[in-house]
Amino acid sequence: VFSTTQPLAGTSTYERKLHAVELEDDNTVITFGGSYVEGDINGSNPPVPFLLLPDGQNLLYAVHQDIVDGVGIYKTPLAGGPATKVSGDAFSEDEFICGMQVNEGGEQLVFMPCTSFSRELHTVDLTNNFLVMIDSYNFFSLQFPYSFEFVPKNNYVVFTKSGALYKALFNSGKVTKIADISPINRVQSYVISPDGTHVIYQNGEIYKAALTGCEPVQLTPSGQNVRDFKLSPDGRYIVYTQNDSLFSISITGGMATQLDLPLNKAGYEVWFNFKISSDNKNVIFSATKFINNERQFELVSVPIAGGVPVKLNGELSEGEDIFAFSVSPDGSR
Repeated sequence: VFSTTQPLAGTSTYERKLHAVELEDDNTVITFGGSYVEGDINGSNPPVPFLLLPDGQNLLYAVHQDIVDGVGIYKTPLAGGPATKVSGDAFSEDEFICGMQVNEGGEQLVFMPCTSFSRELHTVDLTNNFLVMIDSYNFFSLQFPYSFEFVPKNNYVVFTKSGALYKALFNSGKVTKIADISPINRVQSYVISPDGTHVIYQNGEIYKAALTGCEPVQLTPSGQNVRDFKLSPDGRYIVYTQNDSLFSISITGGMATQLDLPLNKAGYEVWFNFKISSDNKNVIFSATKFINNERQFELVSVPIAGGVPVKLNGELSEGEDIFAFSVSPDGSR
């Protein structure tokens, strides 16, 4: 599936279209409905979002400021055929879609209509087009932008608004606050556990909360300056940075382990983004310190539960820096 954009002669209007092509057949191209958008295509107007449904047979696409079909989200067969509007009257011509997520079965959709000053969050059951608005807000009320995550394994939508964290049961409209803001902290980031049962979030410290309704549990000590965190792929460990050092802690709680302790004692700091290997065994990070007024970098690997850090890079030339790194899918390189 691919999209195209074409200016309409003598106007400031652009026509955007979606197309599908069968790669293993005769390369026949099927074109879906057009979306006519005023203004600079590379400026404030967003591209047409679309999602391939898991069945591989159907497509969801959003239309903005459309002249023919009307603004909305449509479901249509990839092989061609009539499109069905699934968003009802959820948004108008001055809104655009800034997020869509669908469950693994392709029956449930969560989407966010946006303007420059507002957001709304909706769910729709694609088997019967039953639509529910979960939440809405605007920037004039001094509320801050939010993000959302659909957790299909237990039918919850998790989202942030004004620095607080919320959950809503799919298509129920019932919203429950998980974490509130404090005078000095707000929810900065969150992840969903791989089994879909918990949300782990940073609100000054790191907490976990069961989506089924249990009270949040604080995992890191109070007063720590947690900068960022990641959850291991198997959901067993949380790795986080604090005061230029690197720590890991079990998802069940307990004492945190400082992973960079030998390097920290030698004057090194954890410099930038760390990665957890896909086999859940190691954390790879860059450490740095000043030597003769020059910053020296090292690429380091350490067992996620703690152990001896191992330097991965060879000797770097004068002025040479470690700019970026990645880990192989199996975690061995």
